Amino acid sequence: MLRFRYPKFLVLNRNAAVVFSVAAGIFVGELANTLKFLIFSTLALTMALSISGTSLLQL
Repeated sequence: MLRFRYPKFLVLNRNAAVVFSVAAGIFVGELANTLKFLIFSTLALTMALSISGTSLLQL
């Protein structure tokens, strides 16, 4: 269980998510067109969980 401690911190920490998103946009921004299907589905899932009020801890 200890090995999931750091990834869980990254997922639940909003500041880490923003920093990771900015860094990913800078380094792999040209891949965004190829990964469009993943980006859209991830955004849809995130928005659905946000609207429903469900958190990752409840999943």
